[in-house]
Amino acid sequence: MNAMCRPVIIIIVILAAGLKAQEKRLQPVDGVGRRLALIIGNSHYPDAVLPNPVHDAADMRQLLESKGFAVSDCCDDVDQQQLEQAIDKWTSQLQHNDIALFYFSGHGMRIGGADYLVPIDFSANYTQADVPYRAYDLERLQAKMLERGTRLNLIIIDACRDNPFDSAKSLQQGLAPITAGIGTMIFFAAAEGHKADDNNGSRNSLFTSVLMREFAKPGMTLRGLGFSVRDDVYEASNGAQVPYVSDGLVFDYALDGGVAVGGQPKAPTTSLDVANANSVIRALNADLATARQEDKRKDYADAAALMLKDTTIKPDAAVLWIELGMAQEGLGLYSAAERNLSKGVNIDRVAKHPDPYMEGAAEDKLGEAYASEGKLSEAAAAYDAAATVNPASAGPYYENETIMMDREAAKLPGDEDRVVTAADKAIGADPNRSIPYYLKARALIRRATVDPKTRKIVVPPGCREAYQKYLQLAPNGPFSANSIAVLSEIQ
Repeated sequence: MNAMCRPVIIIIVILAAGLKAQEKRLQPVDGVGRRLALIIGNSHYPDAVLPNPVHDAADMRQLLESKGFAVSDCCDDVDQQQLEQAIDKWTSQLQHNDIALFYFSGHGMRIGGADYLVPIDFSANYTQADVPYRAYDLERLQAKMLERGTRLNLIIIDACRDNPFDSAKSLQQGLAPITAGIGTMIFFAAAEGHKADDNNGSRNSLFTSVLMREFAKPGMTLRGLGFSVRDDVYEASNGAQVPYVSDGLVFDYALDGGVAVGGQPKAPTTSLDVANANSVIRALNADLATARQEDKRKDYADAAALMLKDTTIKPDAAVLWIELGMAQEGLGLYSAAERNLSKGVNIDRVAKHPDPYMEGAAEDKLGEAYASEGKLSEAAAAYDAAATVNPASAGPYYENETIMMDREAAKLPGDEDRVVTAADKAIGADPNRSIPYYLKARALIRRATVDPKTRKIVVPPGCREAYQKYLQLAPNGPFSANSIAVLSEIQ
């Protein structure tokens, strides 16, 4: 269990369907029905005890009850069977028009693009292959909530999203796909790959403390919550922690109840309007999820066709244009990919609340498209734009640039300067990433000469040091044997 870490918080908000009042316990407000919550805090893992989750869960229960939520009596320190039973029982009670909130604090992990909640009996001896059978898939939870037809779903996960079993990163790894779809808000306490402040010595983590404080404010909306928490956490951490907000909501919602107006899109006024609007949203969400799965399977043609259709349905949705461009890039339709990725970025850039993480991922993919066409100056500019809009992920973006420049330099020898420049940017942004050092060394070794007198290999400055640094960071990495062999020749 010591491979897992304490964590990043995610909030996923999904606009669902329905307008029908339920139960007398919670009276509907502005056409919204009951408010139901399930809160789980897992602290006492046998191999990695976490001090905060039970306190986080207790405090969230108290806050949500003050906001009119009916909180289930369950559960803390739950094992796999108890976690399954609690979720099954709670989701079976959800009905049309309800607002459903699920909160989990504990260990979590991200494996193969899927997020998992870790039960208390998860063993440190399990392997990556065991995770889907021993932990709870967040997508499964989301699907169970959606199928109930609730009006609004909130999923709050206070857990890691890393892969503790991933010891080596390939050159083709790239970034995780964009996760926010139409009608969905995703909120991360920190950028992927960056740790959230555990607020040592405090009852709650920094993010949870800010989240609860802002959630409790009268009149707070979901969009307002997202952006005030992001700003306050950034300021409190002196810029070390930047929460991620991806807003796909069609309507904002007041946390005290109802659709928020006053500068936000006007909500449908009848049950039929709401049902029709949400039917479209859910169809687009389903298409987006399908397209991403097709991208993973490299079925780029099907993904592109689906997104091409959906951009005609909702042409103001930046995420659809970006997903279309990504699929087209996979097909090798680089000009079309460049056009649509740029369109998605431009739409988001003028939005009321631009999404820097989505823009950064799009610029990153745009750089790949430009580089594949040999437009290396444009590619470098795109990677710079990605790092500028989302500096928290500058290291991965510049690593991707280094990979692309290395690939193009292999086709056109003599262009090693671009590889070295990109590698230096990646190293400057994140000196703990091993791949840029190796690619820099490989680019520099191509400039090596042989001393005519001593017949020894003479390498450019920085070449030997780059190989050595790679081995220091990745002694068992995929290029360690090659690095050792080269160093033995140039010593």
